[in-house]
Amino acid sequence: GGAAVGIVAGRIAFGFVLIVFGFCCCWYSCCPCYRYCRCCARPRKTNKFIKLGTIASIGGIGFGVVLVSALATSGYNKAVNGFENLACSAANLLQGMLAGQDDPKFL
Repeated sequence: GGAAVGIVAGRIAFGFVLIVFGFCCCWYSCCPCYRYCRCCARPRKTNKFIKLGTIASIGGIGFGVVLVSALATSGYNKAVNGFENLACSAANLLQGMLAGQDDPKFL
């Protein structure tokens, strides 16, 4: 339950740290002031719709990763609860088989 949420939150926080670190490392090449100072730099004409589509695609992929991570965590928690329920039911069945029970009649 709570530990899995902490792990997922830690991974998401680490992802944001990596994004910030990546921007810091790439600042020299991404900064508009340095764009013409780079070796072999030339002005490029890129359609604004292509840039917007790329940003939207990356955002959609990021949202999908977070969504799938949350769904996987939920499924994992349900599986763990199911295994715990199975162990408890098996123990009750074994207790009923070995010692018998009055309600409902079994052995």
